Amino acid sequence: MNSPRLSTYACSASWENRPWTRFAEAEVAVLPVCSYGVVPAGMSLDFEEELLGSILADCFATGLPEGVLVLPPLRFTHVPHPQARFSISDDEARQLLREVALSVKVAGVRKLVFVVSGPWHQETVLDCSRDIRVDTGLITSVVPLKHLGIDLSPAAPVGKQRSLRPGDVKRALDQKTFAEARQYLTDAARQLRLVLLEVAGAAFSDAPKIQDHAPARKPARSLTSLNQDQLAAAARANNALVVIPIGAIEQHGLHLPVGVDSMLGLAYLDQALANLSTDQPVWAGMPITYGKSTEHQAFPGTVTVSAASLRAMVKAQVHGLRRLGFQRFAFLNTHGGNSLTLVALSRELEAEGAGEVGLLNHLWKPELSSPREAAYGFHAGEWETSLMLALAPDLVAMDKAVCEYPAGCEEGNRVKPEGGTALLSWATGDVSRSGVMGDATQATKEKGERWLKAYVDSLVARIEELMR
Repeated sequence: MNSPRLSTYACSASWENRPWTRFAEAEVAVLPVCSYGVVPAGMSLDFEEELLGSILADCFATGLPEGVLVLPPLRFTHVPHPQARFSISDDEARQLLREVALSVKVAGVRKLVFVVSGPWHQETVLDCSRDIRVDTGLITSVVPLKHLGIDLSPAAPVGKQRSLRPGDVKRALDQKTFAEARQYLTDAARQLRLVLLEVAGAAFSDAPKIQDHAPARKPARSLTSLNQDQLAAAARANNALVVIPIGAIEQHGLHLPVGVDSMLGLAYLDQALANLSTDQPVWAGMPITYGKSTEHQAFPGTVTVSAASLRAMVKAQVHGLRRLGFQRFAFLNTHGGNSLTLVALSRELEAEGAGEVGLLNHLWKPELSSPREAAYGFHAGEWETSLMLALAPDLVAMDKAVCEYPAGCEEGNRVKPEGGTALLSWATGDVSRSGVMGDATQATKEKGERWLKAYVDSLVARIEELMR
């Protein structure tokens, strides 16, 4: 697959790769829950996510039922440890888990499996899972990584049980030839697969191998690929800037996958940072994949979080990086529903002394096919569809692309969803049947390639301006 990847295990079983019309057959959702909380010496910040990704990739390669979908990882949770730098509160973690679960419920999925990497947050997930079962009716299960034979706790017993320790995890991930440690990952994947088959009520014969998984390349200049010493050195650089990509998982019509916003943000930032001069101390922060998409929540596949949860994830990252020594932050937001929350939060963070914080606004805009498209083609229309044709044509179904402009935007109306004297608050179902607001039929790959380059060039120029 050529698409920008939201996880290290992205494939056709990934939640974000489907349009909103393709969730009816889904039976089980898997939510990996990891953290950037407590990182062993020498390990990269995202080692928990990388570990879970390796296990999930092995699961797919062995075979999972068609009705099992895997969500992008939940990267921010409660980590009650004195060394934890990117923790949200216990109440915030519980609320975030509930919000993701409610979106899974709206999609029509009946079962939700939490796969928990670290020892520090498993109690919160276990307790919240029971609440979710009662409150939503979802059938929930929790798989702590230590139950698969990999215990990341420094106090993990040695000799009494078969357990892979953090240092060996690093060797297993970095050196595929380290057979003994690698076998732990293989065994963990086998056990997880058996759990998912049992949850799905599927037989082995009903579990085809997934052929389209390939290891993901980490984004250029990603802070998550650094260990603690490297992070400290990066923070000491004069004028260092962290760009935090913030997207969403939400419906984009019948022809585009629900992961469009987050995919585009990662693609923009990856290409922009690769084009910057190597002496510029600019880093990609931790991706925030889930956004505030309440307007789209009635459409299956949308995973929306509240403004409070979005704020909690962003604040945890900014405050954690601030404690490391970083002082300048820029939000690259690719979902309009996040904008108001992020503008207010950036002002708040600056006022409380978190450093320089702002949004990367006023970037390049394309010349679209008509004035109407320029005014009202703001969701899954010509612009986003063309970009996705350039970046991930395998995820675009142009035979299902439509032209549908938002209702209520007629000339002469003073109260409109967009462009009126008074702005009408709307849910997507109020203004669009398909979920599209724009003319997706005018999209082409050639436009997407040209527009992507122009947009990335404008992003590079804006970052260079901030670095002067």
